[in-house]
Amino acid sequence: MSGREFWIGTSWKMTKSVAEAERFAAALAAGWPGHHGPLRLFVIPPYPHLNRVAGALRGSPVLVGAQDTSPWPDGAHTGDVSAAMIAETGAALVEIGHAERRRDHHETDDLVAAKVAAALEHGMRVVLCVGESQVIRDEGRALEHVTGQVRAAFALVRPEERDRVLVAYEPVWAIGEGSRAATLPEVEPVHAAVRAVLKDLGQADPVILYGGSVNPGNVDELARSAEVDGLFVGRAAWDPDGFLGLCAAAARALSARPERRWSADQPYGTPSVGPRRAPVGPRVPGLPDAGRRRLAVQRVLDPSGRMLSLAVDHGPDAWPVAPVPDAAGLARPKADIVAALRGFPSSVLVDVEYGAPACLSRDVVTPSGLIVGLERQTAPTAPVPAERLLADGRDAATVAAAGADAIKIMWVEDLDDAGSADRFALLERVIAAFHAVGLAVMAEVLVMPRDREEPAESLRRRQLDVVAEVARRAPDFLKLAFPAGVDAVAGHAAARAACDDLNTAAGSLPWTILSGGQDFGAVVRQVAVACASGASGFVVGRSLWADLLDSGSALVPGAADVLSARWHELASVTQALAAPVKR
Repeated sequence: MSGREFWIGTSWKMTKSVAEAERFAAALAAGWPGHHGPLRLFVIPPYPHLNRVAGALRGSPVLVGAQDTSPWPDGAHTGDVSAAMIAETGAALVEIGHAERRRDHHETDDLVAAKVAAALEHGMRVVLCVGESQVIRDEGRALEHVTGQVRAAFALVRPEERDRVLVAYEPVWAIGEGSRAATLPEVEPVHAAVRAVLKDLGQADPVILYGGSVNPGNVDELARSAEVDGLFVGRAAWDPDGFLGLCAAAARALSARPERRWSADQPYGTPSVGPRRAPVGPRVPGLPDAGRRRLAVQRVLDPSGRMLSLAVDHGPDAWPVAPVPDAAGLARPKADIVAALRGFPSSVLVDVEYGAPACLSRDVVTPSGLIVGLERQTAPTAPVPAERLLADGRDAATVAAAGADAIKIMWVEDLDDAGSADRFALLERVIAAFHAVGLAVMAEVLVMPRDREEPAESLRRRQLDVVAEVARRAPDFLKLAFPAGVDAVAGHAAARAACDDLNTAAGSLPWTILSGGQDFGAVVRQVAVACASGASGFVVGRSLWADLLDSGSALVPGAADVLSARWHELASVTQALAAPVKR
């Protein structure tokens, strides 16, 4: 069982009579204290019941809290209850900033900050509630909104008080009867981003709870997540049997809980137990001294120093409609897709194997000044002779003259092949040629299985060997997938081990994660895992845009807004999990 404490609490809101409150408290005092284990329990009744509930639970490990506090210490504030009055009841914590208070009583971030300061001044803990509406999530601003609420609430917190603030992430769209709980791919990136902010604000070991439609059906999954430090439960815990049942289920789930979070490395959080690792330093390229290539590399990076790229693939195997459009037909939807990101700090990878030269047009294709061409270095089944590897019109001078800032080189390789030495020698010459004309180089590493029977471990090791060999040829970036056979979404331990392998194989060279062809929620989680474990950013493709095209390969109405929202969410995940980089 994990040694970390796990918090479970419930707020009764405006429910329960005095008799009901006393019966609940008595049942809780009798039914759980001898079995609480690593759990920290709390209940938050309405104001009139505070004295009775606190009295019934006095001497037990269950904490009692209030649902709100006044920002003022005393005076002519009719209807308010001060933090000093709350503390006198025996309450140990105060819930502040709940979405219903923000909505029904128009509470602002400034008022929430004043209430947090008042509660802390009187020695109580604070359960700070934060969360986004459905509209904000749909717009791709969930992380920006939630982390902004956290920072605002800490505006008046003194350094010695900051560790007494617990954060409860409660998405507004998940609160209330009939709502759905957030899924782990929706919860974990937010928790990781909030953890990063709390670490930045000086908390030693942040505690982040999830609240919103928690019930017996999802408590096991939530409690097993290494990113969830506790649960803030509503109506599913409003009778003592329901509350105790959730506590027992969470305690059982903790036996399978990972000891480490995927956001455990500084500045993403600190594990309470388990081995410690040196922090992952920012992985950004050492920029050249001067010239066009310096500008090219800067254009590839976003303001945080990370590479965030959209891949618009135009090969017959990638395009979602049939038949594949001609070159001009491919250029039009590509331009529409990229135009949807205009104004975003980003790079755009464009596969120009199909659609050139129409695709090599800065005005048509890219909002940020970056065009990336494709050089296919070898084929997965029939290695191409070295003298035929550079396609016509795809030499360095032609690409540079077309206005490109960078080039993507696709490398499909098998080190056991008799011609591999010649092809790696060619790779060095190609990279040098593009550097000579001032282009940055991204090398995409793809290793194919030898046959259907090749074990995943064999494929993984061959991929890492190729990564190391390509890295020695000094491109500016590597574009990688997790080693073959590793599901980055399925488990933290496997994903962290895969990232450790890639960090080692890439050496000091920055690498970006290539997202798989998964649904968008899975891509968000995959990108978060990678960026928390050493990746310099991400490259995402069809999972972002393929479902936004109609049968004629044009963007459907409203697709630009959806694409922008998805991109913003991914960029927010990356930036939240990345230390600022000075360039």
